[in-house]
Amino acid sequence: DRVEVATGLLPIDLNAPGMAVSLVPRDPRRTSFRSIEFLGSPPLLNADRAQGAQPAITQLNSWAHTDLFLSGTLAPQRLSGLLSASWTRSSRFERGRPAVIDGNLSSAFLNIVSTPTSTDLIRLIGWGQRARDAAPHHIAFDQPSAGEQDTGVHGQVSWQHRASDANIGVRTFASYTLGRRATDLVAPRVIVVERLSEGPIPELLAP
Repeated sequence: DRVEVATGLLPIDLNAPGMAVSLVPRDPRRTSFRSIEFLGSPPLLNADRAQGAQPAITQLNSWAHTDLFLSGTLAPQRLSGLLSASWTRSSRFERGRPAVIDGNLSSAFLNIVSTPTSTDLIRLIGWGQRARDAAPHHIAFDQPSAGEQDTGVHGQVSWQHRASDANIGVRTFASYTLGRRATDLVAPRVIVVERLSEGPIPELLAP
């Protein structure tokens, strides 16, 4: 919905050393909205390399993107929800090589707001994202299909109670975040590289 930036005299419910940036999600109780969007570019519609031209560093092969957005009331005066999800996939060629390199990104955001009473507000937020792209230095390792996956998950719940006179309130919350990175690249015992084109040699070595 909006981004709030606070510095100096921070609100009492913010704990930051200097500046705080807060991402405020859209309130599903305000509007009811549904949309789905799809965009794509198949190989037939993409430009090819001209005859005799030097190969490009990266050439697009195909691309597709889908967006889903749902927001509205689940139970009148009691429960509302918002769901936003997206998926993107692309494939490309690198430096004129015949191997197709795939990459994809998918994410979802869920915001559920409940008002069991006129003085209580319960909010549940969930977010997840998964990205996959070619593993770093896959050309040097001669594994063009090897990929690296980054996965992130975040969940939080909050409860806010306001006194009947609206002068006193209590709020409590809890959250959990998990991140994971993995690769299906198989490290060989020996590789032969050209340091001018394959990048710094220390980056090819596992720590």
